[in-house]
Amino acid sequence: MCIRDRSRAERTTAVGLDRSIRQLERELRDAEQRLVVHQAANGTERSRVAELERQLEASQPRVLELEAHVEWLTGMVDKQEQECVQLRAATRSRVEQLEHELEVARVELAAQRQTFCKQNNLLAASAIDSMARELEVVETS
Repeated sequence: MCIRDRSRAERTTAVGLDRSIRQLERELRDAEQRLVVHQAANGTERSRVAELERQLEASQPRVLELEAHVEWLTGMVDKQEQECVQLRAATRSRVEQLEHELEVARVELAAQRQTFCKQNNLLAASAIDSMARELEVVETS
């Protein structure tokens, strides 16, 4: 190979390498810019995470307060449910007692009615006897 050809080949190689180096430099600058953007975004995200952690920490007393209130309310609901169960049982017992008393009163009323009817018949019989005696007195006089 002659010197001219070799020189031309070296220049071609040098031009190709120069282009490759410039391309790599552009890619490096683009990557550095993306890195800066990502770092800025990470900084923003870190700030946001730190702020959210502060808010979470600040809200803990309120969370504990609300949990205690929920526990208290749950106790109250349980107590009221027990009272309702007791009240239902007492009401059921009272209803059964009143139903029994009503049945006893019905039986007593029926007995009194029967007695009254018998008494009315006796009174009627007695009245008839009285009227019969009066008639006998009128007839004998």
